[in-house]
Amino acid sequence: MEQVHLRMRIAVERLLAVTAAILISAIAASGQSSPRQAQSGVPEELVPVFNRGVQALQAGQYYVAESAFLEVLKKGGPSSLVYTNLGTIYQQRGDHKKAVENLERSVRLAPRSAPPKVLLGSSFLALGRIPEATTQLEAAARLAPKDPLAHLQLAKAYARAKNLLKSVDEFQAARALVPADPELAYRLGNSYLEVSVWTLREIIRLKPKSPRVDQTMAETFRAQGRNDMALRFYQFAAENDPTLPDVHLAMAQIHQSMGKSKEALEEANRELAIVPGHAAALELKRNLEAAAPTVQ
Repeated sequence: MEQVHLRMRIAVERLLAVTAAILISAIAASGQSSPRQAQSGVPEELVPVFNRGVQALQAGQYYVAESAFLEVLKKGGPSSLVYTNLGTIYQQRGDHKKAVENLERSVRLAPRSAPPKVLLGSSFLALGRIPEATTQLEAAARLAPKDPLAHLQLAKAYARAKNLLKSVDEFQAARALVPADPELAYRLGNSYLEVSVWTLREIIRLKPKSPRVDQTMAETFRAQGRNDMALRFYQFAAENDPTLPDVHLAMAQIHQSMGKSKEALEEANRELAIVPGHAAALELKRNLEAAAPTVQ
């Protein structure tokens, strides 16, 4: 299953990278802006060559596309758009050093354009140059806050830098922009898991005998459906700190799910003894008493 997810991630990232460059190319070749802006530094007589490169890039014919874009540069001079497409080609061929060279030229020529910054940040990530990747991707996310790819790559950069909380924020931003994308849902869930693991390690490092360690273990077992182990560790947490809130409520909810109404009510009452106004515990107690009035 993990191999399936890995293949999905690789495929999605490659598709997104190519799509970003193709979108720039399509805009440049379309009539969405003025002719001068549309060409983005490509002389009119070289537009057919440029378009041939775009078509080859779309078809995955990277060497043909490279030849066309290099011809445009040789005959027409520097172009941010052409450098971006060349950078994409080198990314797809795994030559991230060469991708960086071209994408940096693109960024210098078009400092307010987000797509080359996203692609440049992606290549920096591939090369392990995390601070440089973060700088480019933060700038891209500011320039294009509605671009899910910018947030996705920035989330990866933060994760590589062990800034897990910011990573979660960026995964959430990407997920909000494309809520139907299962890959982003998977990434967001995985980032939550990484934060949970990091949190547990920090608790153990700072206070190995903290009841929160037992509580976290209990919640992990509960999420796995292992209620017997969850109850055991919740009990450890309660014995370690009898005033710890939410522990008895969790035990009550587990007992309720197992059909043990008497034990559930006992734990709900214990929770209310710790937090008298606990809304969830009060509601659970009312539901238990309404379902079985004789349970005391």
